[in-house]
Amino acid sequence: LTLDGSLATTTVEVQADGTLDVTAGGLADDATLTADGQVNIQSIDAIDTLNGSGFVRISITRSLTIDQGEFSGGFQDVGEIIKATTGTLLLSGGSTHRGKITIQAGKIELTGSTSSETIQIDSGATLESTNGGLDETASVTNAG
Repeated sequence: LTLDGSLATTTVEVQADGTLDVTAGGLADDATLTADGQVNIQSIDAIDTLNGSGFVRISITRSLTIDQGEFSGGFQDVGEIIKATTGTLLLSGGSTHRGKITIQAGKIELTGSTSSETIQIDSGATLESTNGGLDETASVTNAG
């Protein structure tokens, strides 16, 4: 399914065998996205909650802003992941994502792994990595 426009619903579920291509930043800012299949972000987009066990692919020069959630799947490609509010985002899967992770507020709890090469932690924000899941070559800027 290709989303090329705005989607007003606040509940989006991608089944394990499904694919959602987001090409125009059409997810609602207050949406809960359950990604058990493949979600391809080809725009600059924001959601409230990310749950599921599938894969989220963020294209180069694109970003996905996430407020909170529990995601056991993986991120792919090189776009930016932005954690924007005071909630907690639990990431327990393995990711091949090499793009930037920016934590503007709240906490990312990493019990899985990430291949991200650049991680920026802004003042008042937190990254908690309990299993040594950061890539050994990652550049971490910690103002938190």
